[in-house]
Amino acid sequence: MLKHYIFLLLTISLLFSCKTPELREPINTKRQYSSQKQDEAYQKTMEDEQALFKIIRDKNPNKKFINSGNGFWYYYINKIDNDAPKPKYSNKVNFRYEVYSINGDTIYSEKELGKRTYYIDQQAIMSGLKDGIKLLKKGEIAQFFFPSFKAYGVHGDEKKITKPNTPLICKIIIDDISKE
Repeated sequence: MLKHYIFLLLTISLLFSCKTPELREPINTKRQYSSQKQDEAYQKTMEDEQALFKIIRDKNPNKKFINSGNGFWYYYINKIDNDAPKPKYSNKVNFRYEVYSINGDTIYSEKELGKRTYYIDQQAIMSGLKDGIKLLKKGEIAQFFFPSFKAYGVHGDEKKITKPNTPLICKIIIDDISKE
């Protein structure tokens, strides 16, 4: 009898302890406000950088600027007019590059950076470099104008570019493309 009594009490307590979950409002509304402010600041930065790139394009009418469709602009210094392939996934690309401030001051020289090897979409490099390299053929040289989100973003490169959201200019030289 005692067993039945204990079983009945447990069953009743289980039935009354379960209730449907209730929706709760978020406790921290400041985070939502902060996120909205960050989005607005990011949008303002993007607009300012695009306006700056427009000024540069307008001041250089002799250069044929190309919109990459990926958020940056570029022009060829040396364009190869042949059917040579552009690099594809996992191709090995030997290249050199230089990094300049938006004012044209050298941040990293070609000599300082040295020759580089990049396996397309297999390694982590600056987003703009990754996209820019894919646009060039062997022997081509181009100047790229990267907004901060295609450069080093909000952190800089932790060496020379310390200011967050710094747009950059990069000159890229493709020395060789091979299948690996």
